[in-house]
Amino acid sequence: MYNNNMSMQKGRVKGFTIIETMLFLALTGLMLVGALVGIGNNLARQRYKDSVQDVVTLIRNQYDYVTRVQIAQREGKDMCEAISGSGSSFKEVDNNFGRGRSLCNIYGVAIIFGLDDDGNNAAGAVVQSTSVLGRDIVDYEESLRKDPTITVDPEEYILGMTDQQLLQSLHLNNIVERFNHVCEPVKMLDRKVLNWGAKIEDVEKDVPKKGIVLIIRSPRDGSVHTYTYDFSNKDYDVLDYGSLKSQSTTCSAFTAGNIDINTALGADPAVFNNTEDFKLCITSDDITGTYGKRRMIKIAADGHNSSAVSLIDEESEEDSCD
Repeated sequence: MYNNNMSMQKGRVKGFTIIETMLFLALTGLMLVGALVGIGNNLARQRYKDSVQDVVTLIRNQYDYVTRVQIAQREGKDMCEAISGSGSSFKEVDNNFGRGRSLCNIYGVAIIFGLDDDGNNAAGAVVQSTSVLGRDIVDYEESLRKDPTITVDPEEYILGMTDQQLLQSLHLNNIVERFNHVCEPVKMLDRKVLNWGAKIEDVEKDVPKKGIVLIIRSPRDGSVHTYTYDFSNKDYDVLDYGSLKSQSTTCSAFTAGNIDINTALGADPAVFNNTEDFKLCITSDDITGTYGKRRMIKIAADGHNSSAVSLIDEESEEDSCD
């Protein structure tokens, strides 16, 4: 006897129910979202690492610049003349002292932290570096010979000075005053805006890092020394050295608030020092997956070369940024 039920069962096409299809699509969607989040977080972490490495590389490059810089300016036209007195700037003059002769020399680099880039970026998102000029030491020695108050041999007098006293006497500055009374950097080496929302903080969290690191090549023996001035918790504005032409300034050396840093270089107690490590923390609040993350970079006290710059391991006891 023919069974109609059996015939219908044999002809039925098997497949997913609507519920099974919806479950499949939901699970697939969740897996896809999870994969995208994982990829996004990995990408964010890599971008953050790149931002940290950018700062490390920038600082190390400044040491490399100082160690290889040709100290004497060998241009037909002299770039500056030293002006006696503290807080002096350098002025462009037309005097030609012949090949290899100049009233001033390039002695090193100033790295400036703390500019907020006119509000376009987070506070502490910009790092600047400029060349540093100083009075020619031979010219300074000659002036000592003409000074009736100096009763010892000028070379002996200079040897008796501390490095910081000598640098103060050479009137270090990173700004030149041009003929039209416009101030501008001696030479802008770098102006780095950190990528991906990263910014530089003090060891104290949520405090933008503000300060100046001087990497100076000694005019006496050619050795490189590091002097630092940290004013992270002080209400000082940081100049944008990349746009000084449009700003009103007296061309003071390394202006920070109303402090004349050039005078402070030889002050007692010293504002600039070479006895304390300069520590900064790189963080980013804007990158998904790295919120609150901070990596520490340390510039060793009185560093002499690029090895003075260290990226501190997150598990290290030295890490003050956790």
